Amino acid sequence: MEKGLAMAGAARRRDSDDPTPPQRPSNNKKGGTSVLLTTVKRLAQLQPEAMSRAELELHWEIHERSKQQQEGELAKLHAEVDSLRTRLTRMVALEEERTAQTEKDRAELKELRAFRRKAELRRAADAISRPSDAAWSSFREAQKQAAETLERERAVTAQLRDQIDAAQREVNARLVEATEREERAEAKAAAAQSAMEEAEKAMAAAEQAATGATRREAHVALLGCIQAVGRDRCLYRRGLKALFTPWWEVMEARATMTGNGSSIGGSRRPTRGGLALILEDHVPPSFPPSIPPSMPSPGLTPHSNGQGQGQGHGQQQAT
Repeated sequence: MEKGLAMAGAARRRDSDDPTPPQRPSNNKKGGTSVLLTTVKRLAQLQPEAMSRAELELHWEIHERSKQQQEGELAKLHAEVDSLRTRLTRMVALEEERTAQTEKDRAELKELRAFRRKAELRRAADAISRPSDAAWSSFREAQKQAAETLERERAVTAQLRDQIDAAQREVNARLVEATEREERAEAKAAAAQSAMEEAEKAMAAAEQAATGATRREAHVALLGCIQAVGRDRCLYRRGLKALFTPWWEVMEARATMTGNGSSIGGSRRPTRGGLALILEDHVPPSFPPSIPPSMPSPGLTPHSNGQGQGQGHGQQQAT
């Protein structure tokens, strides 16, 4: 304390020679020294010789408080400077990032501009090499005509296919009809064959019956066999259902065509010429007039009333 008072007195004496007003301490690193000098000058100006010890202690305490306050402010300023430096570092880093992003965007923009130039050049080349509107219209017209031609050809093809299907169905129907006709013809042939067999059996029975019967009964059996064979062959060849008149009615109606003017009920039998005329009305021209070899003529026995006539008929048949 005494040392401080001595220093204050020395300063007061020195300041008395230099009447300079007290200056405000600057906020720099050497603030503590300037504050101390300022305090010393103030103490020197206060004339500590005239002040009591309590006043001096009060002024010293005020000085210490102001010094601590200034040191706190200085620390705050240092902290603020550090924060500003940190912020500056961050801003510099952010600026560098922005610069890098800007460079990258510039490179991309350059590439996009180059791509746009290429696209424009390609579009210009396409516009130069593109056909005219007339060519496009003619091409579309040709496509339309080709489509119409194709549709017509498809329609014609479908029509031809339908015609072919109809013709195929008609051919199949005709084949079925032909098959049915063949089956019917075979059935008719089988029926005719069976009729001929029955006729042969009937003729054999007539031959057997003629040995012990009269000439008239044998002749009736022979005419029945011949008429049955003729009717069956006519139905087989023409395929028609013919209606035949019984032979005895024809013979009675045309007794004059027998050559001797006698009827069925007479004592004389019809001649060979009359029998041929009777068969012409019932047998078609294609029927053979002669009896097949498989059907031998029966051996007729002479009738009691017509023995000479039987011999005459045998001589005519032999000639």
